[in-house]
Amino acid sequence: VVLTSLTAGQWKMYVLGEDSMGNKSDVLSLTIPAYVVSPPLPPPPSIPPQGGGGGGTTIAKQEVPLADPISFPPFINGFEDNTFRGDGFMTREQFVAILFRLNAEQPAESYAGAPSFGDVTPDRWSFSAVEWAKGEGIIEADEDGNFRPADPLTRAEMAVMFVKAEKLTEIAENTFNDIDGHPNTDDVLKAVKAGIFTGYKDGTFRPDGSTTRSEAVTALIRYLLGKEPAASMWQDTALNFTDVAGSHWAYKYIVLAVNGYTGVPR
Repeated sequence: VVLTSLTAGQWKMYVLGEDSMGNKSDVLSLTIPAYVVSPPLPPPPSIPPQGGGGGGTTIAKQEVPLADPISFPPFINGFEDNTFRGDGFMTREQFVAILFRLNAEQPAESYAGAPSFGDVTPDRWSFSAVEWAKGEGIIEADEDGNFRPADPLTRAEMAVMFVKAEKLTEIAENTFNDIDGHPNTDDVLKAVKAGIFTGYKDGTFRPDGSTTRSEAVTALIRYLLGKEPAASMWQDTALNFTDVAGSHWAYKYIVLAVNGYTGVPR
């Protein structure tokens, strides 16, 4: 059998034989279409290795952007008898000290000098914080030239100090029935807009009511985090105060206020 190519589309097949005299001749010839006799298939394309071992193309891992980290220092302490006194009222100097710890960039000794208030002398524990707040325009003297550091902090006073410290400008709609005509109405509504305060079920704000220590740290933690704290932020940190049980409603806020926090919120 002999195959010969005629054209790109045909092949010729000869079957050779001999006659009775011994002469060779083709006894059969066929024209075969090209699709019957196919040329060899090309080799399969090479597939580059995946995952990086031994070169070639590597599948890139998609980068997931992280949330901005949150960081704030410890900003409140307990008392010498190992209590926190969360249900006790926050004093004016205690809240100023909190703002000082959260915002002051200068060292405490930079505020030593002549006192700005007749009732806050250089030997008082809150002196540097009070002088810082005075210099920042957060607090002012009363008509007697005093600051009244140990007086209970009212809700309106907390709003005024906080709004000035954070330089807040956005104002909420007034939905309260007891702050119209109050001298600090605008600052109260700015603090409400920032999420520091909510009102009571009876529709009141009670601007002249006192603020407890637990209430104050709760408001500040919510503001600093922009949300409720996740369990991973506080559940592994213990408190040693004798008057703050793990079941206390403000336990997680007190943990973060006393210890500070640095991390990426989840």
